[in-house]
Amino acid sequence: MPYKDKKQRLLYEREYYRKNREKLLNRMREHYNKDKEGYRRIHTDDRGEIWGITVGEREYILILTKKGYSRGGDYHKTKQFFVVLEGQMLVKEYYLAGERTQVLMEGGSIIIPERIPHMFTAETDCLVLEWLEGEFEKEYFEPYRKIVRRGKDAKL
Repeated sequence: MPYKDKKQRLLYEREYYRKNREKLLNRMREHYNKDKEGYRRIHTDDRGEIWGITVGEREYILILTKKGYSRGGDYHKTKQFFVVLEGQMLVKEYYLAGERTQVLMEGGSIIIPERIPHMFTAETDCLVLEWLEGEFEKEYFEPYRKIVRRGKDAKL
């Protein structure tokens, strides 16, 4: 690994994707209706779309979410990284000491610690790039998951 530590790697990856944002968006749009090598459509529903993009050994997830819809309501065994490429979203994290809520705007990023329940709500149509530190495994956190299942403009 050419990086001194994981934080340095994250900073490099964040900067790389900020610099290459348009290239990634254009590549995704070119392949919008087709699955091509390196790209795969994971899911489409009323909330938007989820695409998998493989770059080298790592898989990134590109999430298009329409205004008012929520995603997540889960937690993972490893850290999860998010960068807002377009739009604005509300992030909720559940800690034993209480809930933490923050707004991420275009260019904003967050690292969700391992085993922390979280949920995202699109305040505008938004495009988010996410990846995990390790393999993808999830468990649902029902209080947040109920909101995600309720659909557009659902509240706690």
